[in-house]
Amino acid sequence: MRPRWVLLLPFLAGLVAWAWPGPGLLRAAGLITAAIAGYSAFYFSQRYGLLAGLYSLALVGVALFCLAPTVMGIFAGWELVSVAAWGLIGWGRGVSSRSLRVAVLAFLVNRLGDVAWLASAYAGGKGSAGWVVAAMVKAGMFPFTFWLVQAMYAPAAVSALLHSALLVALGVYLPLREPPLEGVLGLPRAWLQALGWGSATVSALGAFFSRSPKVMLAWSTAAHLALLLAEWPTVTLIEKPLLVHSFLKAALFLTLGLAQKGYGGWKVAALWYGPAVLLAASTPPEPVPLAVETLLGLAIGRAGKAITQGRYSLPGWMSLPILGLGFGGLLAGFSWHVAALLPVSAIFAGRMIPLSVRLRIDRPFLLAVEGAGKAWERLGLLFALLEWRLVRTTNFLAHLHMRSAFRTAQGEIALLVQGWEGLVRRLQRGAVQFFSDFPTSQAGLRWAFLVTLLIGFVWKLLR
Repeated sequence: MRPRWVLLLPFLAGLVAWAWPGPGLLRAAGLITAAIAGYSAFYFSQRYGLLAGLYSLALVGVALFCLAPTVMGIFAGWELVSVAAWGLIGWGRGVSSRSLRVAVLAFLVNRLGDVAWLASAYAGGKGSAGWVVAAMVKAGMFPFTFWLVQAMYAPAAVSALLHSALLVALGVYLPLREPPLEGVLGLPRAWLQALGWGSATVSALGAFFSRSPKVMLAWSTAAHLALLLAEWPTVTLIEKPLLVHSFLKAALFLTLGLAQKGYGGWKVAALWYGPAVLLAASTPPEPVPLAVETLLGLAIGRAGKAITQGRYSLPGWMSLPILGLGFGGLLAGFSWHVAALLPVSAIFAGRMIPLSVRLRIDRPFLLAVEGAGKAWERLGLLFALLEWRLVRTTNFLAHLHMRSAFRTAQGEIALLVQGWEGLVRRLQRGAVQFFSDFPTSQAGLRWAFLVTLLIGFVWKLLR
């Protein structure tokens, strides 16, 4: 008997977090974790211990992010969730060169958000745009959506966890912190709205032009969170839509996982279109969000046509985690507007649009990142040559030191040579430590950490 019982740990921990009267995001993360842990018990056939540990780690990270009293404590929770996501993306499907490459890409791109985060923290956060950059990177908003799309290589259950309340939602939750991070609420509404609505529009187009239902859901996540970024100056307009999105987007990903297992029919159709309609009906009546949600409705509808055509009939008990998430979305603050009839109608109209249209809007950005990686490898070859020259110089100085040490009249020269020898040896060790791991990602991770600290320190001085 396979040790599925270990998934009871994140399941019970999630239920405790949901029942505990804490922050809304933490409670939502608890129920989502519990639902996904129960779902994973039959969706996966192995790696139960790994999944249970990483699910629990992600939940602990969200708790730390929501409850830590200091900025560095919040940052620790932010990072802990990223580490859990890296493990789930890299090992959730099984170790392969592609899964590890995608996991490292997601991890490295998120370090860019860390740079902006620490820069704003060191500067006191007074009106700093660093929080916005950090949020856009973490939430995978355009133009950073490419890492979120690539992360769709992970299994559906992992994607449900990452795309709901346990990773990307942390980016737009910053103003809801109690107390909120200093400077987040002082950002200008006009340019925040323009930035959020513009990013959401591009992401909605990315969802519409996607042939893969999973990629479409990734783009729709980026669009929904960008709409919430536009509402940062008005805190009361963020929490309920964020929680509703978290529950219902997780339900859509889990339904997609059932379709990938070959299940279809009216039960899967109800599980797909039900959360989609609730999500579309919760959109605000402003023109731009309404247009974005309508475009997303067309994308969800055209994806549903392919999802619901499975070969097997779905047992009722397998839909329980998804129904639980839908129920959570209703309790989180589901709201209905008459104007929402437009995106709701678009969901069913989307079934008439074929999936043959395809356009990768994020392709140029992904190519740019891949080009930067190749440039880094070439830089590694350059520093390998530097390391070789340092070795030659060190050996020459060591030989010169040995010769001068026998000449007492030239003691000062011996000490001078000895000092230069020590300096060059330290340079050699530095080159070995930071540049000898090419073309792997080890050196890149080291330098991402160092650059993060350096930029934050310089930003602090300039402020």
